[in-house]
This record gives sequence, structure tokens and C-alpha cells, in this order.
Amino acid sequence: MTSSQERPLPKIALPGQPLGPLSAYTPGTGTHLPLSLSSSSSSSKNLPPSALIHASILGPTLITPAKKGPPILSISRQDATTQQTQTTLLPKEGNIILGRVTRINIREARVQILVINDIPTMEEFFGVIR
Repeated sequence: MTSSQERPLPKIALPGQPLGPLSAYTPGTGTHLPLSLSSSSSSSKNLPPSALIHASILGPTLITPAKKGPPILSISRQDATTQQTQTTLLPKEGNIILGRVTRINIREARVQILVINDIPTMEEFFGVIR
């Protein structure tokens, strides 16, 4: 397994995305441990240090120094890009988007757009691929 130094944290975390090992970070808001690990142990102290913290929500990753122990890894719903997303955010030709295919038929595919050029969309936004 790679350490957190070999695999840097993403700027924008996606729900379910593995972020970093429990040995290097403490889970904070917007993160969780896999259900199989958290339900098998009654306390996070009993989890293996190799367990990975996963993102629960879409947003930028934040590392906050802790007074005692490893730093706190959390996901924020708002950041400096919030003001940009308040205006109409539409993808343009050449933009990189992250989306979820919601419906497919013979002529087209409908996609729920989640991120446009590393800026998460704050409300539902759909597109059509033909």
C-alpha cells in the first residue's frame, strides 16, 4: 500500500474516494471509515492503522493540525470557489467535467454534471451527450 506522502490528497474529494490512512490522519467532518471496518470495531482505536479514510461528501479536502495526535482530515462544503459557483457555471468546449450517467437510450446519454474544471457544482446540473 502507498503512504500518504506517495499519494497526495486530491484538491476536490468525491464521495467514496479513499483519501489517506488512519495512521496519518484523524477522520473529521465529511469523511468516514468503510462500513466493514467501523462496524466490526466498537472504537476507532481498535481499527488497523492501514485503514483508509474515505470522503462522504463532494468538496475540497482540508487538513487541520490537531493539538494531540495526527492532523484532522475533513471535507468542506464551501471554500473560496463558492463565490464563483454562485454565478451561472456552464461547461464550455474544452472543459473537463466529472459526471454520472443517469439515463442511456439509442440516441443520447443524460449526465448529471458534478464538477466542472475542479469546481464542484452546488446544485443539480444535467447535460446530454449525443
